[in-house]
Amino acid sequence: MLPLLFGKKIALGVSSSISVYKAPEIVRLLQKRGASVKVVMSEEAKRFISPLVFEALTKESVLHAQSESWSSGINHIAIASWADLYLIAPATANTINKIAAGIADNLLLSSFLAFDGPKMIAPAANTKMIENPLTQESLRKLEKLRMEVIEPSTKELACGDVGKGALEEPQEIVEQVTRHLLKEPFWENRSVAVSGGGSMEALDEVRFLTNRSSGKMAEALSRALFYRGANVTLFSSLAPPSLPKAIGHIGARSAQDYFDHLHQWQKAHQGQKSTPFLFMAAAIGDYRVATPAKGKLKKEALGERFSLELVQNIDVLQSLIKKGFKTIGFKLEEEGETAFINAKKALERKGVEAICLNLIAQESPLESEQNEIWLLTPQKEIKIPRDEKLGVALALLDEVKSL
Repeated sequence: MLPLLFGKKIALGVSSSISVYKAPEIVRLLQKRGASVKVVMSEEAKRFISPLVFEALTKESVLHAQSESWSSGINHIAIASWADLYLIAPATANTINKIAAGIADNLLLSSFLAFDGPKMIAPAANTKMIENPLTQESLRKLEKLRMEVIEPSTKELACGDVGKGALEEPQEIVEQVTRHLLKEPFWENRSVAVSGGGSMEALDEVRFLTNRSSGKMAEALSRALFYRGANVTLFSSLAPPSLPKAIGHIGARSAQDYFDHLHQWQKAHQGQKSTPFLFMAAAIGDYRVATPAKGKLKKEALGERFSLELVQNIDVLQSLIKKGFKTIGFKLEEEGETAFINAKKALERKGVEAICLNLIAQESPLESEQNEIWLLTPQKEIKIPRDEKLGVALALLDEVKSL
């Protein structure tokens, strides 16, 4: 896993909710991404979990009433000065309403009030407490004050009720923290479409023609764009992996499906102030079956030899709208002298701003966790070195900003 948060310092405030059992997992996931974490606990939170749990994970003293020390720097001012971001998870209804009122009657609230950097809260409470007009008014006030609220999920709660109020899952919380810390002005709130996976052309109503595309590069691009702050929609023939919830997913099967969905997305995003981007990483088949069979073909009826009539598919990349969009295509070629020639021809023929050239060498990029690409524009050839696909995706985003 890439240390995306290396060097980042995060204060985690823990208030008294039964969902506090998720807080150690939040700490662990933040640390796996390279962040340093210090924990502040309310006194009531200690009824649910011991500070020792967090000290064992973070190798740092937990700030609470009994540990506060002005001689050793364990106090609310010190932690507020240390942190790059302050997250409260779980944040009870009591904590939320006190923050909105400017009340700082415990160390958690005092340190949160003293902190002047980016703040995030992840509410956790009974549905009636979350939906109470006073709590809703407090949440709206916090958002107006530019605090980010991580929406609670809807499920069966600890009390047995089913409704909105459960603390969001640790993985999703950490995804949103990562986005908050890594977002960039260029990409923030920019609309971006990513295509991935391989097209699936029907042979009959059961079978189809496809290819070995794993969709991993498209997944990495979608995730990288989310971290940079973009509004991302992934178009893929594959079931979406465990991506952040804010990444939209639209299923596509055939080449025509991909074109129809992407063209519709383009029409909905034309004329935006920040030019939308398209990253066309899907492996679209060049041919499709001329007449797919009804039902399921039987080998007894087909005999020992079976021939298919194939016709050329729509060229999705070439057919999409180009005016008002920045489009980056992907091309897979065998390593050799003609690879760059073919990629340059595709760049001109398809009318795109850039082509990402993947070369098939000893290790195919199709199913690998790593990749290296050449970014080709009419003016430049830029090599993005081998790395995890997420690392390659982040490097690619840095390069295409100047297109």
